[in-house]
Amino acid sequence: MNAHWAAAACAAAALVLLSGCAKPAPTYVGSTTCASCHTDQALAWEQSDHRRAMQLPDSSHVLGDFDDASFQHFGDTYRFIRTPEEEDGSAKETISVIARKDTLSVKWAFGHDPLQQVLLPGQRGRLQALTVAWDVKAQKWYSLYPDEPTPAGDVLDWQHDRLSWNYMCAACHTTGLERGYELATDSYETTWAESTVGCEACHGPGSQHLESPDAPFRMAGTTAGSESLVPISGRESMAVLDAEMTMCAACHWRRTPLVEPTVHGESFLDQYAPSLISDGLYYDDGQILDEVYVYGSFLQSGMAQAGVTCSDCHDSHSGERRLPGDALCQSCHAGKVEDVPVHQAHETGEAQISCETCHMPERTYMGVDNRGDHRFGIPDPVSARSAGSRNVCADCHGNDRTIESILGQPDSRPAIALAAIRALTTDRDAIVREVLSDTTVSRIQKGSLIQRLGMDPSTDALRIVMTALSSGDPFERVGALRAIADPAFRAPLPNLTDRFADSLRWIRVEAVATALAHGYDQFEAEPAKSALADYLTAQLAVAEQPEAHLNLASMYEVTGEWSAADASFQDAARLASDRPDVLTGHGLMLGRWANRILGSPAQGENSDAVYKEIRERGEGQLRRAVSLEGTGASQTLLILGLYLGEQRERLADAASALDASWELDPTNRQARYNAAVSHHQMGDLRVAEERYRSGMSMHPQDLAFKEGLMALLMQEDRWQEASVLNQQMRREVPGETRYLERQAMIESQLRSAARTN
Repeated sequence: MNAHWAAAACAAAALVLLSGCAKPAPTYVGSTTCASCHTDQALAWEQSDHRRAMQLPDSSHVLGDFDDASFQHFGDTYRFIRTPEEEDGSAKETISVIARKDTLSVKWAFGHDPLQQVLLPGQRGRLQALTVAWDVKAQKWYSLYPDEPTPAGDVLDWQHDRLSWNYMCAACHTTGLERGYELATDSYETTWAESTVGCEACHGPGSQHLESPDAPFRMAGTTAGSESLVPISGRESMAVLDAEMTMCAACHWRRTPLVEPTVHGESFLDQYAPSLISDGLYYDDGQILDEVYVYGSFLQSGMAQAGVTCSDCHDSHSGERRLPGDALCQSCHAGKVEDVPVHQAHETGEAQISCETCHMPERTYMGVDNRGDHRFGIPDPVSARSAGSRNVCADCHGNDRTIESILGQPDSRPAIALAAIRALTTDRDAIVREVLSDTTVSRIQKGSLIQRLGMDPSTDALRIVMTALSSGDPFERVGALRAIADPAFRAPLPNLTDRFADSLRWIRVEAVATALAHGYDQFEAEPAKSALADYLTAQLAVAEQPEAHLNLASMYEVTGEWSAADASFQDAARLASDRPDVLTGHGLMLGRWANRILGSPAQGENSDAVYKEIRERGEGQLRRAVSLEGTGASQTLLILGLYLGEQRERLADAASALDASWELDPTNRQARYNAAVSHHQMGDLRVAEERYRSGMSMHPQDLAFKEGLMALLMQEDRWQEASVLNQQMRREVPGETRYLERQAMIESQLRSAARTN
């Protein structure tokens, strides 16, 4: 085909399919190809943690002792063995782990410093990271969970399906990953372009650059006209910071993907939902708590606000620091910090105090991995005490608070504001406004604080949330949406049309989640319709996680698609067959669905039969949850009892479940009360009276038991006992008119009985 004919054919094809002759998407070419031109960068990368993120299991890469070493962990024995290469070359050396009587060949060496794990084959295409790891420095095997057993089936068991490498680790230890998860079979066909973090993990697929090496080939997230990525200090533009967020944060921030697979170079907040400063991940003052992977901490720092990026401190290819120790800090801060009183006080101290000692306190993860807090925070003992976080001053000075007088304290403290919100102090809103107006407080801290205002019932807190909903900063918009979604939020759902149409997918997904939390179901028209599609895509992006299907079930229930909600719950229950909460949620949803069907014209004469079938399925799920929980099933038995009690003909079964609930947990007040009510409604008055009286004894301040007993006494015409009980209740709640009215009626009955006698 000559060029003229090909061009004509392409033009004709455009009439049928406009994109048919579009330039093909770039493809991955591999780091070896890149190295052929970029020798210096490749040599630096060869020594990096990125290069050694995942390696083949051979003698040059595997660091652990596989010469028939063994390790015991709470009754589980692990043996590490090596099968030498055959002399005739017919078989290569293999290394294996004998775990729970199975011999499993090591597929990959995972990481290299300060620890190394091995990847072993799992079920249905999974790879599993063994949680007995090699301590590179101490040269020994150790458990990542030294203080607790992790038996087969345990949530922390290394063989647990939900802990697979494919979901938990793979995207950040490979290049060009596609997880390839199939929900129907709960299996993976995971593929990648390169089995480690290669050049194209950061720079993107290189085929077009290979074809036109003189054309610009920018790092992910940069655009024509953006600044160079040569490290400089104090940038005025945020373009470079945004570019490095797109590139680095995808692996160095605790986040959830919103699309699968992700598209290299697309906006970070269009592809991921990053974690904010929330309970269980960070302390209230922003210090690291759980394993949050640096970037969320870095965004809290003054350096991030000034435009400093990862590559200012770390060489982009080797990952090493650009300068050793304090010299790195002094490269920007020299001449600016010497006059700070607290710095002068430490200059001649007995111990060698580095910048990192105070501004990057370490926390140990995975047993041996010490990581510095990248907040670069100013030590603040007051906030630390409020948050229960690490007080670096106390590390050396103990509880001597006199040293705090020389500290230069921040103008506002997010941790103090959060403590005020939790305690509902009268000055809390003023403290919150001070933090939100402070330009030294980072946007992630402000957004994280705003999300906590959902628990604040004040009108001023509502005003702050409503203002933040239209903020120009995405963290503040998300904070506002999460505050509105909080179950404690006391105002109606505001109009979210603008957020459904937000330019960022993260915001659109959060807006739908907030709307659904309020029972909003008007998604037929744009932009709500498209936002709902984004929400669905975000759940399917993590389809191997039961929570995704719980979210979908809730979505379908709110929008009235009960069969789809049922199917989503079944998917969740299939993926998490060991989780009673999933079964309980499914059972309750089936109960709500059945109640909607009963007497429904759409079901016609079949409504009773359909109702019964769905109710029975719901009961089955609740009973399965009870069997899973065993002696800890008190609350689920309470739920089962209330579920059965919705049908009058099942009162005896309801009473049996409720009795079993409080027998397992005598402090379960609601179970004891509802057991008494069930027996009362059945006419089993002697048992009901015993339940009421025992409840009164255990919970003397709870009037519900006394009211129930009062109804029983009056039902049996035991007016004298009723009078004594009512007088007691009058003393406990003086001024309550209903007790006065009831006493008058009781005394009337007593007089009538006296006349009759």
